[in-house]
Amino acid sequence: MINIPEILAQFPFLDAKAGDPYDHEAAKASIIKNVTLPDFYTFDSPTPVYTVTVVADNDLVYVTVASSDNSPVGGTFGDIESAYDYVRNELSGDVIFAGDIEAVTGEEYLDGVLTVPSKTAPQLGGRMLISSTDSDDEWLAKANYIQFLQKTLRYEANPKDFVTAFNWVDSHPAFWSRHIADTNQWNTSNNSHVWVGVGRRKDTGSSYIMLEHGSAVESDRTRHYHDLRLDVYADTYELAFVELAALVHKFFDVDGRERENVEYVKSALEVTLDERMASLAADLASEGAPASETH
Repeated sequence: MINIPEILAQFPFLDAKAGDPYDHEAAKASIIKNVTLPDFYTFDSPTPVYTVTVVADNDLVYVTVASSDNSPVGGTFGDIESAYDYVRNELSGDVIFAGDIEAVTGEEYLDGVLTVPSKTAPQLGGRMLISSTDSDDEWLAKANYIQFLQKTLRYEANPKDFVTAFNWVDSHPAFWSRHIADTNQWNTSNNSHVWVGVGRRKDTGSSYIMLEHGSAVESDRTRHYHDLRLDVYADTYELAFVELAALVHKFFDVDGRERENVEYVKSALEVTLDERMASLAADLASEGAPASETH
């Protein structure tokens, strides 16, 4: 069982108000070090990182590139755009900017993006050069998970609120999926996978909403299954999503894994499906088929 308040207590800066002192880099390092993502979440192999440094010496401005061990690479460049393209295209690396950045941009360097006059695309007026490394990817993924944990506390405090329930289900790791197999491009916004249907009751003629959902299928997590336990029928879309959230909370923990020993009575349809799957498995086993072929 994950103790959310205990996890969030490690990050007092989460409660900072506008104007409070805030060390972004220290907060980022703390999140990377102390947050554990769900077991299935993986990253790409590390990309080499190079530092592109702007040196302003009176009227002379030049740019250098150095590897992670501070060894110079590629000589001296006349502008930052050339150095950036060298790292990205020739070295297939990520970039960190350093030095006298204002000498080429005319403004303070913030948030991993700088804009410079472009020699390769002058018609655009300027070009954005982006600093993004594996540590940024890890930080963003873990910060996103922290936001989900915060949403969980809000949901548990007010589970009948439609907006809270909707946003909580949308962020739940049980439904996180890869866009493409064998990649680590993750979709962590899930409600597009919820099937929505509208029906009409025969006795009263009133309408109702149907929802179907299911967690991502291991191991590649590129698709979702129809989990009959999460089927919902309700008078309105809002009530249906509140009920869906309650079922998700019942069957799945906040790391995306199924909760153990949950009391649940299977429907007649589920019992029939289980019986047919067991029969199919027995038939395949009698024919000598590997057990994996029954899944």
